[in-house]
Amino acid sequence: MVLEALAEAIEGVVIHPDESELVAALGLRDRLDAKITTAVGEFDAAELWDVDGSVSMAAWLRIHAGRTKRDAQRLSLTARRLRTLPGVEAAYRDGRLSGGHIDAIVGIITERTMKLFAENEAKVLADLEGLPIDAAVRYLQSWQAHAEAWLDSQEPDPD
Repeated sequence: MVLEALAEAIEGVVIHPDESELVAALGLRDRLDAKITTAVGEFDAAELWDVDGSVSMAAWLRIHAGRTKRDAQRLSLTARRLRTLPGVEAAYRDGRLSGGHIDAIVGIITERTMKLFAENEAKVLADLEGLPIDAAVRYLQSWQAHAEAWLDSQEPDPD
């Protein structure tokens, strides 16, 4: 029912080539993308993609949702990462972080540093909210470099 209403609402939407309308429309798109990403994460966690014989969430997205391989892999990875970052996920859903912020987090923070990022999520989130995307990218790159250095310092020296 809700998706039917959304489909009807989309049919009636007219977005004028106006700066404020485009910004508002893209912000709404980000909030919808956040909800879709959350649903993909839950679908993936429950391995519901396996019901029809798909081998992964990305494969299911390619077959059933018409996503390219690249887009399906990116959405699957984003959904998995956001499952471990509830604060970031909520900020995305609420419109406090944009799709660009989420892309930067997923693209810059590595598997190696993701646990550390999650442990410091509240601080990082407070720093990221409100930053323009170029400043957020620089912040995340710096955070990633410092996290890598810190993790390197925690490893024992090789023999």
